[in-house]
Amino acid sequence: MPGSRKWEVAHRKAQALVARMTLDERANITVGYSSNTGCAGVTGSVPRLGWNGLCLADAGQGLRAADFVNAYPAGMHAGASWNRELTYDRATHMGREYKRKGVHVLLGPVLGGMGRVARGGRNWEAFSNDPYLCGKLGYDTIAGIQDAGVTTSVKRKCAPCF
Repeated sequence: MPGSRKWEVAHRKAQALVARMTLDERANITVGYSSNTGCAGVTGSVPRLGWNGLCLADAGQGLRAADFVNAYPAGMHAGASWNRELTYDRATHMGREYKRKGVHVLLGPVLGGMGRVARGGRNWEAFSNDPYLCGKLGYDTIAGIQDAGVTTSVKRKCAPCF
């Protein structure tokens, strides 16, 4: 699957790298491991090929377990603004900060019904319980983070939300 024109070069590089890996190495890079480096987790690595793996980090209001970072408005506050440009700017700044700290994959944003479970401890991460607004702000957040050079991994709120 070649992907879109924007991703063609990256796709070719990934194919070339994976083609040089053994089956065990391919399996290893799909596994997550705990980390004591500030990452929420890391993927396996392939030192023989100089591939160090990926650092994954949580993203509710910004990078956690790190020093000299900002705290950004929670998803519910971005949702309350109904402002797509502001939401994109928030995401771009978060993405740039994550990139400077060595994060490859930002675990977010949260998309899904906010507040469906009243005692949900992470309701604040979602944008809204309105599916249209949640979709639009989710799109802007993903675009902003990825434009900053960091991959996103969309999360859903909770199983009963869908």
